Amino acid sequence: ATSLSVSGTSNLGADITTLGTQTYTGDVTLSADVNLNSTSGTVQIDGDVNTYITSTSSETVIIQFLGSGSYKYSTDGGSTYSILTATSTSTDVGYGTISFSSNTYTWNYSDNNTIETLLVGGGGSGGPDLGGGGGGGGVVSIPTLSITADTNYSIVVGAGGVSNGNVGGQGQNTTAFGAIAAGGGTSGRHDNGDGTNGGSGGGAASNNSNINTGGSGKVGSSLGGHTGTIYGNDGGDNADTRSGNPTRAAGGGGAGAAALDASTRSTTDDGQANGGNGIQNDITGTNLYWGGGGGGAAYNSGYAGDGGLGGGGGGSSQDSGRAGVGGTGGLNNGSNGSTGTNINGGAGAANTGGGGGGGTWSNSLGGAGGSGIVVVNYSYTANVYAEHNLTINSGSGAVDINGTVANVGTLSITSTSASSEISGIISTDTALTKAGSG
Repeated sequence: ATSLSVSGTSNLGADITTLGTQTYTGDVTLSADVNLNSTSGTVQIDGDVNTYITSTSSETVIIQFLGSGSYKYSTDGGSTYSILTATSTSTDVGYGTISFSSNTYTWNYSDNNTIETLLVGGGGSGGPDLGGGGGGGGVVSIPTLSITADTNYSIVVGAGGVSNGNVGGQGQNTTAFGAIAAGGGTSGRHDNGDGTNGGSGGGAASNNSNINTGGSGKVGSSLGGHTGTIYGNDGGDNADTRSGNPTRAAGGGGAGAAALDASTRSTTDDGQANGGNGIQNDITGTNLYWGGGGGGAAYNSGYAGDGGLGGGGGGSSQDSGRAGVGGTGGLNNGSNGSTGTNINGGAGAANTGGGGGGGTWSNSLGGAGGSGIVVVNYSYTANVYAEHNLTINSGSGAVDINGTVANVGTLSITSTSASSEISGIISTDTALTKAGSG
């Protein structure tokens, strides 16, 4: 042919050779390796160039929003993760974008879809000076939630509570998609410190003649109108008054279990001061515990509480007895308590919502609560392309490609014309080679 002009969409499955110009004003789909040859005419493609779809596959994407702009991203159902940092400038992540500013993530997905999400509030800190364990952050599980294409969704990850010299610190709320996972409650100090309410309640501080009480769980969490489950439990109370030298505090509640009421008088390793265990959920691809409570602190000959499964921090012990160990089984492990005077409690684990452990007498801090997390899990249908090769040889004529080139194995261009140009975007893993003096 002398020349060729195609005004509509082209599906090319064989080589085309002309003496003069070849013009393709519409999109071009390659159904085989194709050579476009022109002796001296321009080869111009104004539309997009792609290869045909050979099959489709279902892919599972998981995003863990960790706070402070950090997030983890998996495209294989959680087998492997990339650790990334969002900024105020939107970054492409799969078929969506993520940005972070003023303590808030903005996630936007390009299609209507259904997701699963898990929210965990920040854990409460332990109480200072023989304080109780901090309550685990509230856990909100929403198995099915519809999202709308090109909509900005705000996500805030709650920080763990921080103790000061007089009281513990409440965990902060985690929010996403209208739902709220409340921060964990905290505790006061010896001998009249009650636990506070929260996602899970803080444990009672150690006592003399008072009976201190633990805080209530499931306070402040909300499904935001969605269908799902809110998890949270109460912190432990003092089971009796002090008699003699020993005294100890109760553990903070966990998302999966309440803390026990702790006998102040006990000098045995009975586990009564342990934090409540968190709740298991496998949204990350691994079945993990979330929102473990912190362990209560202990005085002479008393046994401090272990952190609950799911990142609870261990309580510290004055002397004799035993310090509590940090809760395991979560995304991270809680820190152990220690033994001695003026010893801070063990910290709750980051991104588990674990409560912190109580600190010892008489000038200590409760262990900090662990930060919360938001996890999003969704699947989509991905196209698998043939990735055929496109070779263009225009001789002395120019090659002019104005559309996007995607899913092409190798784009090879040979031309001696200085007017050749590619003004469109070459995306995916397409390779480009150029030969000729132009």
